[in-house]
Amino acid sequence: MTGRAAADDYLAAWRPLLAARPDLLWYPTGVAANDLATRLEHLEILCDELGDGLRMTYVDPGSCNVAWQGPDGLPTGYSYVHSFEDIAGFFAFCERRRLAPGIAIYEPGWLCTVLHYHRAGRLPAGAMVKLYFHGPYDMFGTGPAPASACPPPPPPCRPTSTYSTVRTCPGRYRCGEGTSWPRRSPAWRWSAAGTCTSASRSSPATASPPTSS
Repeated sequence: MTGRAAADDYLAAWRPLLAARPDLLWYPTGVAANDLATRLEHLEILCDELGDGLRMTYVDPGSCNVAWQGPDGLPTGYSYVHSFEDIAGFFAFCERRRLAPGIAIYEPGWLCTVLHYHRAGRLPAGAMVKLYFHGPYDMFGTGPAPASACPPPPPPCRPTSTYSTVRTCPGRYRCGEGTSWPRRSPAWRWSAAGTCTSASRSSPATASPPTSS
């Protein structure tokens, strides 16, 4: 589902919620498409129709093999690809539409790319960087992964911008626990997600850092 059909599904779900909570902070995710224009089409429609009701969007700054354990015990799955041109296009879309990017980090190379944008002063305002750890389960929670493949997440650090750590629950995707620390720029947000319905809130750069979710 892409374009108008994808946008209509989001609108049907979120318009009633935005009517009740106009300050709600949410963002849509991606569609199954290979070209940048199709990946952005539903996001453009949502921006046009929701205006200030959409203040964030997703950005996945890299490529990876999305895998789960097959019946023979070996990994199977598909390749999830974003070229550097795709990544630049998503960040440019955020700047043009004045959206804060919700940035997922699945692998270390993704973080390197984000840091290059940050150091060049090209990371859009309000960016939230999320570090994903899948714990004892594979990426989609379909079964336990080998213990050797699941090192524990690192302890909270003190970066120069917002980050959050996210661990997926057994059998669920993109829910988890998080900590973060905003520093230097009041444009950064911190988020702490403690349940499968993740929450986020804004905090000034002078606020005390949260210690856990």
